[in-house]
Amino acid sequence: MPGFLYFSSGEVYGIVRDGTVPTAENEGGYLDPTDVRSCYGESKRMGETMCVSWAQQYGVPARIARPFHTYGPGMRLDDGRVFADFVRDILNGGPIVLHSEGMLGEAFATLPMRSRAFLPCC
Repeated sequence: MPGFLYFSSGEVYGIVRDGTVPTAENEGGYLDPTDVRSCYGESKRMGETMCVSWAQQYGVPARIARPFHTYGPGMRLDDGRVFADFVRDILNGGPIVLHSEGMLGEAFATLPMRSRAFLPCC
């Protein structure tokens, strides 16, 4: 087997104590178990743990990617992420509403773009 690539998420970081961004790969922040949204981050943490376990126990070559800001067809306009909000604002003919100073330097990419970028990892 050439390898296995697990698409995880930046949600695994949770709420980092000092708010440092970018966050170190080994930094594990807090996920509130009583918050409904936490099930996503916790499930991704579990998936990463399973990948590491299979790699160690069974020799399955596993790689883990934590892509951020991925979007694409089928994304709901009430998704709550910034890209969907921008598209919704444009389609509604209104201004694009920013809830920040707009100074973040984060890269947005489609799922196919991310897939092609990570393919050599396998």
